[in-house]
Amino acid sequence: MSSPKSRSAQLLVCAGFAALFALAANLLSGMATDTRNRQQLNELGEQMLRRSELGVDYAFIALGKIAESSAIGAAAPCSETFRSSLRQRVFRHSTIKDIRLLDRNGAILCSAFPETVTGISMRVDLSQAIAARNSGVKLMKLAIPDGEAMAVVWSASGEHKLMAIVNTSALLFDVLPTGLRDEGAATINLNGVSSSVARYAPAGWDPAASDLETFAAHSSRFPLNAIIRVKEPALAAWNHSSNRTLLMLAALLGLAFGGLAARTLFREHHPVAAIDKALSGHEFVPYFQPIFSLRDGKMTGCEVLARWIRADGTIVQPHQFIPLAEQTGRIVPLTWQLVDEALLQMRPYLRRNKNFCLAFNIGASHLLQPGFTEDLRRHVSGAKVGSRNVVIELTEREELPDLGKARELISGLQERGYKVALDEAGTGHSGLSYVQKLGADVIKIDKLFVDSVMTERSARVLVELLVNLARELGMTTVAEGIETREQADLLRELGVDRGQGFLVSPPVNGAQFQAMLDLNTLPAERGTKQEAAKAADVRAV
Repeated sequence: MSSPKSRSAQLLVCAGFAALFALAANLLSGMATDTRNRQQLNELGEQMLRRSELGVDYAFIALGKIAESSAIGAAAPCSETFRSSLRQRVFRHSTIKDIRLLDRNGAILCSAFPETVTGISMRVDLSQAIAARNSGVKLMKLAIPDGEAMAVVWSASGEHKLMAIVNTSALLFDVLPTGLRDEGAATINLNGVSSSVARYAPAGWDPAASDLETFAAHSSRFPLNAIIRVKEPALAAWNHSSNRTLLMLAALLGLAFGGLAARTLFREHHPVAAIDKALSGHEFVPYFQPIFSLRDGKMTGCEVLARWIRADGTIVQPHQFIPLAEQTGRIVPLTWQLVDEALLQMRPYLRRNKNFCLAFNIGASHLLQPGFTEDLRRHVSGAKVGSRNVVIELTEREELPDLGKARELISGLQERGYKVALDEAGTGHSGLSYVQKLGADVIKIDKLFVDSVMTERSARVLVELLVNLARELGMTTVAEGIETREQADLLRELGVDRGQGFLVSPPVNGAQFQAMLDLNTLPAERGTKQEAAKAADVRAV
């Protein structure tokens, strides 16, 4: 039995660790909040830039379609048929306000909507246009009756130019977080142009104030800059508040520091060796999240996700091991192990349902490895299932260094019956031109847009853009992260084909997923209360 003096010393040590942990938690919480705030504003700047690039991409596509489908004759360049084709393109693309035909000197020959040129100069100063990375595309600031806009200019022929006016005001709709809307501003500028082509700012905003902190993002494809400016006092106070629960938990953690630290050190020792051991022991198992039709609720496939189930039964989430597996090259054997196990578990169902698809996440470096297509064929044929049951979902965690080679590989996969999906289209490394060049079969709409589609008009506009692009390219759309019936209904109205998310189920293990396949409909559309109860049990696991 320990002496009273020893027990007192132990209590003092525990109290000291508790106080130290509480103080550290308070300091680290403030630092983490500040770092998170800055990261969020940088991400918002990147999001603004992607939105503006998306608008330019879509304008370029529209102008290209006009040039392909309409003869712009020198004798009668503005026939009623030609003007009608301009109006049709404007109606189809919500981000385009007007399309105009110019002569080589910038004089406006005709417009989709002639009333939009009333009261403005009938000549455009083309010397102010700034070339994009593709020199055939130029951007310029344009004055319009209700403010300013961005114009995309493309040479249609030696004598004529096509100009699309992009509705930039929708790009910045409520872009700033609620806590900063009265203390910050967001703008999109063209390189070399001091004033903006799109702007969100509160009344009385002073852009020259000395206490502003700037967050900027610059496009590598177009002469575009996205800039967020926030008042320093507002940024310093944003999301900062005393968290008593956190301090109490930190103190409790301090009391148990010795035991928890020892256990953590033991588990964290040699993490790469732990992954190798898990691979040898087949501890990485597939979990399945349904992909369902937004039209009738039936499951059309699923995304296969990795879970690490240790020998003691604890489940390790992907974010705790996937980055290290990618950095060390273990992601390749891990992926093939996941493919083999998922196809083995699902083989009886896939043989009965030839059109049911399993989607596997593949990184850019894995896709471009020599022999990827042959390795995939070997694993799929070894499972005795068809290539039509497999979707390769190209993730956005790393950029494709060689688009030409990637396009060739994707085409080869498609010729062999596999489908290819682009994950998080429009939010990662890809723009719309990226989507066009790769020629995939499926566009996956990121959860970022789904989360705000009910409340933000800009999110709905972006979803419509992706849906229209997919239709023109013969692709299918899948919305990720659907959590409510209302989201599903609105996405269906916007034209999205399929959905994925907690509305139907979180990722579940093979046995739970097999049980769900017996129902194969959305919970709210099942015929009896008993069936709905079964589905609820599956989602709750």
